[in-house]
Parts: sequence; C-alpha cells; structure tokens
Amino acid sequence: MRTKLIKLNSRFFIELNKQFNLLDTNNSKVLDFDNFGKAIKLTNVSFFKNEISYIFGLFENKEKGTINYEYFLRTIIN
Repeated sequence: MRTKLIKLNSRFFIELNKQFNLLDTNNSKVLDFDNFGKAIKLTNVSFFKNEISYIFGLFENKEKGTINYEYFLRTIIN
C-alpha cells in the first residue's frame, strides 16, 4: 500500500487526511454513518438515504458501522 501511495500525488492524500479529520468531530479516528451523511451533504449533491447507505457500505470497516481512515484509503486506491 505504501508504494502505491508514494506513486500517487502526496498532496491529495494530505488534503484527504485533513478533510477526514475535520469530519471526525468526536476525534474517534473513525466516521460513523451520521458523520458520513453530514460529509455527503457538504458536497451539495442530493442523495437519497439509501444511496448514502450504499456509498457508506463501500467504505465501511468490516460491517462495524464505521469507516476508519486506513480502510477508506485502501478502498480508494484499489
């Protein structure tokens, strides 16, 4: 994974990390469904709740109901 990250633009990942941390309002190092839903709303793109659930499921950490940053990155990279 590290090799793939080095090949990609590091500024992108620095900014992505900042945004993830801003969305992690309770400093738990994970995003729950509510935090993720708020993040989706910030995009100003209208989604139905079932669409948000589907997107959340793509990044969800082994059906634990949260998204951690490492798993989030792995999903984006792969």
